[in-house]
Amino acid sequence: MLSVSTSIFIGNQAAGDGGAIYLEATTATLEQNAFLFNLAMLGNDVFSTDSKISR
Repeated sequence: MLSVSTSIFIGNQAAGDGGAIYLEATTATLEQNAFLFNLAMLGNDVFSTDSKISR
């Protein structure tokens, strides 16, 4: 499980998916975060597969 709140993700990069956060088969809570200038093939900011995300 991942829980992130009031964070800033700036200028992150991934060669594959999920520039700032990559989730696979998990649960996550993402509250009041800022995502700026992140880059990836899919999901520049957040990429999720088989996961449940709460905001």
